[in-house]
Amino acid sequence: MVTSTFKQLDTSKMPKQRRFMESTKKELMYSGSFGAGKSRIGCEKGLFLSLKYPGNKGLIIRKTFASLRLTTMDTWTRYVCAPYLIQSFSMETHICKLTNGSEVLFIGLNDSPERIGSLEVGWIFIDEAIEFTEDDYVMLQGRLRYNLVPFRQLFSATNPASGQHHLYRRFYLEKDDDREVIEANSLDNPYNPQDYTDNLMKLKGRYRDRYVLGKWVGYEGLVYDIVDPLELIVAPFEIPSHWQRWASIDFGYTNPFVHQWWTKVPDNEETEELHGYYMYREIYLAHHTIDRLAPKIKSFQDPVELTYSDHDAEDRATLEERGIPTDLADKAIGPGIQTVYELFGEHQIHIFDGANIETDEYLSEKNRPTCTAEEFANYRWSDSKTNANAKEIPVDKDNHGMDAMRYFFHSLLGQGEPQHVMAKSRSNQDVLVVIGQRNWGKELNRRNWRKF
Repeated sequence: MVTSTFKQLDTSKMPKQRRFMESTKKELMYSGSFGAGKSRIGCEKGLFLSLKYPGNKGLIIRKTFASLRLTTMDTWTRYVCAPYLIQSFSMETHICKLTNGSEVLFIGLNDSPERIGSLEVGWIFIDEAIEFTEDDYVMLQGRLRYNLVPFRQLFSATNPASGQHHLYRRFYLEKDDDREVIEANSLDNPYNPQDYTDNLMKLKGRYRDRYVLGKWVGYEGLVYDIVDPLELIVAPFEIPSHWQRWASIDFGYTNPFVHQWWTKVPDNEETEELHGYYMYREIYLAHHTIDRLAPKIKSFQDPVELTYSDHDAEDRATLEERGIPTDLADKAIGPGIQTVYELFGEHQIHIFDGANIETDEYLSEKNRPTCTAEEFANYRWSDSKTNANAKEIPVDKDNHGMDAMRYFFHSLLGQGEPQHVMAKSRSNQDVLVVIGQRNWGKELNRRNWRKF
């Protein structure tokens, strides 16, 4: 059996993580971009407080348990809390009991709200805090009342959001000596793999500001504000038979049904004039049933490798019966838009002039878009200024070509944010290598932790 060893986290190259560990503010937020070590340092601080005060009770929480289990809990068990420190870990109650009597509870707020009400804990770590409403945050503050330890703290880690978010107001605008925010970005972390950093550096515009540089910037105005109309629409050309082809579908009836055909220039054939992805054909029609649309789709004998579709089970089944198989698309909105935005930034997306095979007269009479290309000018972010907890999503109107395009690119290319840690050691030995007690307490007691 191959067993991982657990090594003291070295923050000598990451002073902001060190500052987070040393802070004794009652409320503390680690605001960081992708790959800034947010989950790792939050778990490290939770373990430190549990080891420093035997019998302590801590809470690690995310909005849903599914996301907690796949990210923060995995970081805790694989990289932070060594097996020799654990007395038991119940997969039923999700309580990790340490050998010194401390306990750490893992909860997804939406999945177990009833478990929060009567909790009394000495520390709380909120991972990805922008997912929590202001009411959620204040409610969790009220659980910080475990009186058998001399120090209690609520600390959180999060990606930045807009300047209208309640956390921005709380930590940046309101003046309170009991609060501290520590900012970090992807470039601060020397432990990130170089290819990961290189990929992040390809992000453009607001995505670069927020997810690489760690800035709290709002999403306002046009969603794809870097699209150059002169580069977007190109003259049609004959597509070589060996190029890959795909399709994507956004179902609709009152709203238009959209079916897009895509191809890509092979990497070894790209030129300055010919590169990236091309939408070379499109069906964009309202008030058409699937039975009526299927023959139109079948009339084109393209060797499509995959068709990514919306998740309507009945419509997918009807297409399947008509000989048009589909694959479920990855419909993630925020990550999907980011995937498409990055491609636009690299001038990788093009649409054939006249790609739409038929103009819908009903949509035209209603002054609504009649093809994907006409949606760009009005594809805007929803206004969240009146609601600090509002999700940052586009206005859900006349966006069906945008959705089909997002389904295609994010299903084909999107991989989400890789989970990276600051440092980890591995052993190929068949025995558990036990290292000494962590020395956070020894190091920090010489500083501002003495009073606690």
